[in-house]
Amino acid sequence: MNLVVDGLAVTASFLLSCGPSQLFGLIKGGIDLVRLAKIQYKISQVNEEIKSLQTGGLGEKKVENLTVKLAKRASYESKYESKLRDLTADAVALIPFVGAILSWRVFSGDWGAPGRDIVEHAIPQMLGDHSKVIAPIFYLLSGSGNSQPMPEGAGIPVVDTSGVRQLNFIFHQHDSERPRPTVVIFHGNKMTGEHMDTFGDFYHSLGYDVLMPTIGGYPGSDQVETSEESTYRDVEGIKKFLQLKGVTEVGYHGFSIGGSLAFQAAVGATSATA
Repeated sequence: MNLVVDGLAVTASFLLSCGPSQLFGLIKGGIDLVRLAKIQYKISQVNEEIKSLQTGGLGEKKVENLTVKLAKRASYESKYESKLRDLTADAVALIPFVGAILSWRVFSGDWGAPGRDIVEHAIPQMLGDHSKVIAPIFYLLSGSGNSQPMPEGAGIPVVDTSGVRQLNFIFHQHDSERPRPTVVIFHGNKMTGEHMDTFGDFYHSLGYDVLMPTIGGYPGSDQVETSEESTYRDVEGIKKFLQLKGVTEVGYHGFSIGGSLAFQAAVGATSATA
C-alpha cells in the first residue's frame, strides 16, 4: 500500500513540475526574497541598538533592555536561516520535471523520506510564515489531539490512569558530551511546542539546551482529555525524561496557561523530584 502511495506522490510531483511548480517558485520566491531583505534590515537595526546599549555602564534597566534585544536578534537570525532555506526551495522548484519533489526535499531537509511524506510538508511550504497561524484553526475544526497514538518510543512517555501515552516534543541540543543546563518551555492554549520557537531560539543562543513539549491532547501528542491532573502528569513525565538523559540543571518557562505548568514543574512535589 505504501509503495502505491509513494508512486502516486512521485507521479503527482512530476505533473506539478510541468508548469505549476515553476509558477509557484517564481511567485513565492519573490515574496520570500522581499521577506529575507526585511529580516536582514531588522537584524542590522537590532545590532545597532545592541551596540548603543553596550556603550557606557550597564545599569539594571540597560541589562533588561539588552536581554530583550538579544532575544530579538536570536529570533531574527533563526527566521533568516529558515527563510534562506525557503528561498533555496523556491529556486529548486523552477527545475523542469523534478522541481516539485526536489523543492519539497530541500524544504523538509529529509532526502531519504518516502514520497508519501510530501503531504506532511505541503501546507507549511505553500503557506510559509502563515502556516503556524493556520494550524490552530485546523486544530479547532478537527478536535483535540491525535486520533491515532504515536509510535512507541517516539515521544516523552507519560504514565496515566489508562496506561502510558506520549508527548510530542522538540529538543534543541548543543553538541556536547555531557548534559547541559536545559530550559523547558510550556506552550499556551490552542498552541503546540513548535509555537515556542522564538523563546527557544533565545535560550539556545545563551547556551542552554531547549525542550519544547506539546501537552497531551494537543496536536502531535497522544489523545487525552486535557485537565489539570493530566497536565501535571505531563510535567512529571517531562521531568523524568530529562532525568534519564542525565540533565540535572533545569529551568522552566511558561507562555499563557503554560505558566501554571512551569510553576508546577519548578516547585510542585512529584515523584520525579522526590
